[in-house]
Amino acid sequence: MTDRHLVAALRDLLGPDGVLDDAASQRVYARDASHLEVGTPSLITLPRNTEEVAGIVRHCLDADLPYVARGAGTGLSGGALPTDGAVVISLCRLRDIIELGPGAVCAGPGVTNGDLDRRLARRGGSFAPDPSSQDASTIGGNIAENAGGPHCLKVGTTVRHVRGLTWVDPLGEIRTTGAGTPGWDLTPLLVGSEGTLGVVTAADLVVTPRDEATSTLLVYVTSLEDSARAVITLLESGLLPAALEVVDGPMLALVERAFAFGFRTDAAAAMIVEFAGPADRVAADADAARVLLEQANAQVLVAVDDQERLALWRCRKRAFGAVGRLSPNYVTMDVAVPVGCLPAMVTAVQDIARRYDVEVATALHAGDGNLHPGVMYDARDEELTRRAHKAADAIIEAALSLNGTVTGEHGVGVEKLHVLPRQLDPVALEIMHGLRRLADPRNLCNPGKLLPGEPGAAVPPPTPQATRFDRDALAVTAPAGATLAEVRRTAAAHGLRIAGADGPDDETLGHAFLNRRRTAGDSRGRLSDGVLQVWARTGDGRALHSGRPVVKNVAGYDLPRLLAGTGGSLVTLEGLMLSARPESDMSPLDRSAAVPSPASWVPRPADGFLEGMKALFDPDGVLPPPQGLEGRP
Repeated sequence: MTDRHLVAALRDLLGPDGVLDDAASQRVYARDASHLEVGTPSLITLPRNTEEVAGIVRHCLDADLPYVARGAGTGLSGGALPTDGAVVISLCRLRDIIELGPGAVCAGPGVTNGDLDRRLARRGGSFAPDPSSQDASTIGGNIAENAGGPHCLKVGTTVRHVRGLTWVDPLGEIRTTGAGTPGWDLTPLLVGSEGTLGVVTAADLVVTPRDEATSTLLVYVTSLEDSARAVITLLESGLLPAALEVVDGPMLALVERAFAFGFRTDAAAAMIVEFAGPADRVAADADAARVLLEQANAQVLVAVDDQERLALWRCRKRAFGAVGRLSPNYVTMDVAVPVGCLPAMVTAVQDIARRYDVEVATALHAGDGNLHPGVMYDARDEELTRRAHKAADAIIEAALSLNGTVTGEHGVGVEKLHVLPRQLDPVALEIMHGLRRLADPRNLCNPGKLLPGEPGAAVPPPTPQATRFDRDALAVTAPAGATLAEVRRTAAAHGLRIAGADGPDDETLGHAFLNRRRTAGDSRGRLSDGVLQVWARTGDGRALHSGRPVVKNVAGYDLPRLLAGTGGSLVTLEGLMLSARPESDMSPLDRSAAVPSPASWVPRPADGFLEGMKALFDPDGVLPPPQGLEGRP
């Protein structure tokens, strides 16, 4: 199909205003918030529904043209940038919101976080993920990156809030997955896949109840290391804030210069500690936190009303906007480390800044161990630019040396392709490539993103031989044969619990993880909600390790959650690491997890792909046949 014929066919499909091919539009859609450059698109398409998206994909297949789905362009790793000549599928017109009941809503990928949350607020609900760009970022982008934000500390990242998805696969077929559809649940694979496995066109999302009360503390500390230690103190005390943020002194000064909130600029760091939930519980937790922080010689101020609280959050969420106003260029990282390693990590960032003689301002989603160091520079100064990028790579290396991840939120995109092999072990990356080839055999769906061409080079940690508590990660590691009673006891000894570990005492961890499907969830969550790492054997005997001891990790496909509920048909499970939470916590998301997911579409599961997955993990067919796929076409 010639370019002229392609444009004509797409305009027939989408209408005259549904295709843009002028030079100005091409320039605009060639860039996003990452400021990276990949290529220039040939066409920009503006579909209005799932069927039109499928039609665009089929036309791209006929023309042998790559394509990329795009939301609001707020991505920071270049994950939605087009290659030269690619077709951009802008999802900005897919903005339907269908309320499905008190516990669920179906939203189009073009709906913004902020708009969805404000609509749900009128009925006492909320959409919990709140990335800093939430008033611009879209649901589709959240799903592509498994977005988090400050308040995911208590209720989890986007993947925990997605019940099911409708998407157009790279062969132009409309597919569905999630609770209520046959076969394995592919939701964890699609969430965080950066649009490399298809184009999501609708999402069945969890609605959480609005919090009854909120209390927000502004805390000044004498050193960044002290703030990191304070995070550990609060979490180990059994408190679980809704958000636990830190900004260092340089970032605090930048924010104050930009917004004049009235922050102290002589402090080494400031923390925002927020509690939300039932009023009596919030008051008690906030008071307990205040006492602990003051004992650590911190100055604690309490937001007097909602206006002051919201002003605090505006300042925090615009922190990097302040950097952009005062520095011509900067490199932003989103590394994450085990929470117990935060003091070492912030010290490493400061040492790296001195070593490379660069300015670094840092904001942290500290409760998650997620850091955003911003290395400032002026691109007109070649030597300073070189040092800034060297410093950025050194910060990533420091995170990896502390068992962290190269990306906790922003994704790999094109920005981190060069460092990802150092995090992934060879078998895990080989399987990820296999999943991508299975979904997109012609490599036209957002090519060149997420997965590096080099093989994985990481050496996996030893398979767990005993059940133990990992203090740094606030997690329990156990062999698959450990009983749920043993896992619960290990967590309870530290005042913590494991979501979804409420089965019979003698049930093994491996059995519970592999055989509990999302449709059989209980009121305290699922084991897959908190899985951080998995150790397993494929059907042909390869040792598979995937994940890191951090709660935010978007480096590659989410193999640990993908394996949950597959019944032992893909792997023989050998061990798990599961995040532990305060024993007394009962988050709104956990309460709504028992609400059945209403059917918002006619199930058309990913036939063929599921059978291909089975062959990828178990090429010799030695593992048990999959349940739920019998009799499928």
